[in-house]
Amino acid sequence: MIHLTDQHMVYKYKLSGTEYTQPVSITMPMDSQIVSVAEQDGDIFIWAVVDPNWQPWGIRKFRIVGTGDGVAGHYVGTVHSPSGFVWHIIEV
Repeated sequence: MIHLTDQHMVYKYKLSGTEYTQPVSITMPMDSQIVSVAEQDGDIFIWAVVDPNWQPWGIRKFRIVGTGDGVAGHYVGTVHSPSGFVWHIIEV
């Protein structure tokens, strides 16, 4: 469970649109907590609870991998796309 205050907001970050073999870099507060991953209109997104006033902001990197691909890092979540593909989001 995440304790929220009036300072917290849920931000949405786009992960797809790049080569899936390369990590996606996202600038966000380093203490952000990812609460969901999903496909929306053909792109993969993460939603994170953030305090936009919290410092430091930094770059967090994520990989989108298919089932059966090698992974190293921290598992974030799984996305079932309407096209039948299953993608796994890994923070590297």
